[in-house]
Amino acid sequence: VNDGKLYILEKQSVHIYSTEDYKKIKSFGKRGEGPREFMRRLNITAYNDYLVINSQGKISYWTKLGRFIREVKCPFAGGVELLGKDMYVGNGFIRGSKKDPVNYNTIVLYDANFKKIREIDRKTSTFQRKYLQFFNQSYYFINSRSKKWIYVIGHEGMRINVFNEMGKLLFTVDEPYRKLPVTEADKQAVKESFSRDAQGRRFFTENRHRFRYSETKPAIKNFLEYDQLIYVETWNRKDGKTEFYVFGQDGKLKKRIFIPIEMIDYRRSYPYFIDGGQFYQLVENEDEEEWELNVINLERL
Repeated sequence: VNDGKLYILEKQSVHIYSTEDYKKIKSFGKRGEGPREFMRRLNITAYNDYLVINSQGKISYWTKLGRFIREVKCPFAGGVELLGKDMYVGNGFIRGSKKDPVNYNTIVLYDANFKKIREIDRKTSTFQRKYLQFFNQSYYFINSRSKKWIYVIGHEGMRINVFNEMGKLLFTVDEPYRKLPVTEADKQAVKESFSRDAQGRRFFTENRHRFRYSETKPAIKNFLEYDQLIYVETWNRKDGKTEFYVFGQDGKLKKRIFIPIEMIDYRRSYPYFIDGGQFYQLVENEDEEEWELNVINLERL
């Protein structure tokens, strides 16, 4: 949601609606490798004057009304976002060597030609091919929409490293948080998440011996930055509502709120967005076989 418009991604298409009357303005995009075409899952970001759409191996620029501007070929399949006019930020990986056998996940700055400028953050990789780990902390970055900042999430606890566009560490949010234990009910919920279709049930039967569970859930489940506020979603749910820690852009905690979020399974929620003090969530009505938009005023919570 941005500037009075609601953008919905559906496979390789983008649908634009008005937030005033929720009528469709335009749809664009289709599957393919040519100009104005996309491959696989899309990621869309709205800036002040244009949209940036990240597809497999391609970053394209559009007006907010869906008119094509230009596109840039990217050597990476994903995990790269525009940082400034001539810079990008993305995920990296360093494989261990004889001198240092540890693998690292990294966050890297790239120039306009996707040449590495510098690494700004790293974390020891816990990935192991022989296991499927559940309730572990993901390591990723989010670009600020209001400042040229980079938020890095994934270190221990509720810790967020904040960098400027040159990769300088500005400050760290490190809020005390008591992690929730992974219970037998949580493990059962994981099993049930694979029972939605035959393919999922077959995957569970063939791979459950590889399943491993963390003892506690990570502090951060999801992270958003909108309306010059930082929203940190936790794993804590009560009566159909999910806990959020809300920070200012100075990193100081402002409040804790519980937002009613519709879930697909134990981990995945239906897609949501926050803008202008409103919480928007697109929810599937399976009985009517249609999608519904829920809108909640956060000031009333």
